[in-house]
Amino acid sequence: LLVLSIDSNLMINSRYITNLSIPNATTISYFTTIIDSDSNYFITGLYVDSTKIMPRPFLLLIDSLGDIVAEKYYGFVDSTFNVYNAFELNNNFYIAASAFENGGNQILVFSKSFNYISKSIVPNSYVYLCNIKRKIDDSTFMFVGNNYDFYSNDRRTLIIKYDTACLVLDSIIIGEKDTVAYNCFFNSLSFAKGYLYTGATSNIYFNSPYYGNGNTYSSYNVNKLNKDLNLIWSKKIFYSNSYLFLLSINSTSDGGCILLGTSQNNNTSVLKNDILIVKLDSNGTTTWTKNIKLPKLNVQLYPNPAIGILNIALSSTNQYIKDCHIMDLQGKTILFKQLHAKLAKIDVSKLSSGIYIIQGKTTTGAVFRRKFIKN
Repeated sequence: LLVLSIDSNLMINSRYITNLSIPNATTISYFTTIIDSDSNYFITGLYVDSTKIMPRPFLLLIDSLGDIVAEKYYGFVDSTFNVYNAFELNNNFYIAASAFENGGNQILVFSKSFNYISKSIVPNSYVYLCNIKRKIDDSTFMFVGNNYDFYSNDRRTLIIKYDTACLVLDSIIIGEKDTVAYNCFFNSLSFAKGYLYTGATSNIYFNSPYYGNGNTYSSYNVNKLNKDLNLIWSKKIFYSNSYLFLLSINSTSDGGCILLGTSQNNNTSVLKNDILIVKLDSNGTTTWTKNIKLPKLNVQLYPNPAIGILNIALSSTNQYIKDCHIMDLQGKTILFKQLHAKLAKIDVSKLSSGIYIIQGKTTTGAVFRRKFIKN
């Protein structure tokens, strides 16, 4: 495990390599980290035991010098396959995770000494993207996830208030019925002056959630509630003919919130996300918007439209095209090629006429996406 100490200017102060004694481990993944009440770093995630099928949770405490204070690897919680976030309350760690056994979410509770206490299945909750957050007092906490109706295309935001024994005190489902809402990928719940904000992407395109399909228009969906889960207001935010994807919502000192996500302009054939930041005041009014254009790879496709050979040219001195996927507008991969070239030639003569998306990766890990037409 690599531990980095980074200052406010994003400069690395120190780095440590910490060796973990994970039994039969092949991979570890889905980390989340908090600072506990003793100023140690609490890290939880999943490890894959080479002798088992399902991933299992692990817990770590690391001090500011990168030394392990405590570690534990559980081999009996067989249904966990993703860990989202965690917090500490009354000397216990509460962890939001997804579960195989009910196709939904669960809350795992461990003591400060890493003893397993309980596992609570979240009612009416879809499998992806859940957050838990400590409330203002020491007796309750909040959960937010996706409520999912398997019999319709209905995914909305579910908020549940729990006590410390993980008993449900209250709940609410927010959003328009029969719509697709996808909670913030990183942080979908934040508190501000006795109120809470939740964030999601509305009208998401599930086959390609980060970029859309070139003609889908999504929005940031923001909800403000009081501590009793009464809805104060709900807002949808659109931006300049773009497909949006909300990553995080955070409260601000003025009682409002700030939204961080990406935008993909549907008017261009270049599939490249920019950063879109929106600031709302406590009444939900937009006070400012910042769209940050990210540098893009200089990639050319020709001829476009193409009949036989499609050329992909990368203008870069330090990287090569590593691989390319050709997908239809539903996100299904039609053709895949492994490459190592600055000029790649792909035979598309056998493809049906229509519009396609080509997604490539370079040897440095950069990703590009473009549209092309097959005649």
